Amino acid sequence: MILRLTAIILFALSLVAGLSSSKDVNAQGLELVLRTPPFIQKGRALIQEGKAEEAQDIYREALKRDLTDHQTAEAHNGLCVAYIMDETWESALNHCNQAIRIRPNNWRYYNNRGNVFYETGSYDRAIEEYERGLKMAPNSRIMQGNLELALNQKRQFDTSKNTDDSSPKRNI
Repeated sequence: MILRLTAIILFALSLVAGLSSSKDVNAQGLELVLRTPPFIQKGRALIQEGKAEEAQDIYREALKRDLTDHQTAEAHNGLCVAYIMDETWESALNHCNQAIRIRPNNWRYYNNRGNVFYETGSYDRAIEEYERGLKMAPNSRIMQGNLELALNQKRQFDTSKNTDDSSPKRNI
């Protein structure tokens, strides 16, 4: 009975941790991370302040540490966002891809990769990423809004392409 109750409590804690911040499975078992590490908080704050280069420095330094998978993915995702802000598309895409390889079930990572594709004019690919993210977070207004923007932009692009074959194409 006590073992079953312990398992139920651990399961409930893992759900709460998964919704509020993170959970990570490693060789020692289930590790619950209930607080965002200071370097991730600092990077996020710098991004919110529009200080992309400083955020990049923080996240690059973080990646030199001994991190959990979740923390590593968060640092790569932070770099992705900071590079998007600087319009450094190839680096942004690289870090989005790394975050997704590490933690493929985080809809925010797909949102950010979709943002790279959107900003570079790859609307079909952006739509694919936003749809992937929506499968994980069907009620996300962020994903719904970005998907709508991408669909509208694609329609406009397709319409202008049909009327003007000289329209420029963006590349990553």
